[in-house]
Amino acid sequence: DYKAGDKLTIVDSFLSIESVYNHLSMRLADHDRPKYAPGAKKAVPELREALKVLEATELERQVALVQELNRQIRLKQLDEQHQTKYNHLNVWQTKNEALLKVKETIGSSGQAEYQINRLVTYNDESAMLQSSTKQEMRKLGAELVSEKFEFSAAVQEREATVQSAFDRMTALSLEKMETLK
Repeated sequence: DYKAGDKLTIVDSFLSIESVYNHLSMRLADHDRPKYAPGAKKAVPELREALKVLEATELERQVALVQELNRQIRLKQLDEQHQTKYNHLNVWQTKNEALLKVKETIGSSGQAEYQINRLVTYNDESAMLQSSTKQEMRKLGAELVSEKFEFSAAVQEREATVQSAFDRMTALSLEKMETLK
């Protein structure tokens, strides 16, 4: 709005004043009249200086706006990374939670040993995901919250969902291990 309206009006007014002033100065000089002396802060050079100050202020504001735009773009990218990690963990948790809820019928100690080994493998994979992907997701979330990202509540909700699923799955894993043993 400023560039389309206010700035054009200000520059147009300045150019009109400068044109009228130059035309008046030329006519006064042609008729051997004294120079026109406008009041304080109304002469063309003073108006030109005020216009330069306005342009410098506009440039400073533009730099600040571009910095904020870049910050917002970076936050959006961090949020997309956070969402991707959440989706990855959510898919993994859904698949594995279903496997943990299955009650196997075991007819031999060999089958029990096999199921225990599968559960140990799951626990190792779960620990690895919690120490890598979940931690990376939490770091991204902490940065988004500290930067006052506008959707911080959604970020915190995703993290809480992942944490509660891991807690639920840990309980299921312990229960299943006791049953298998």
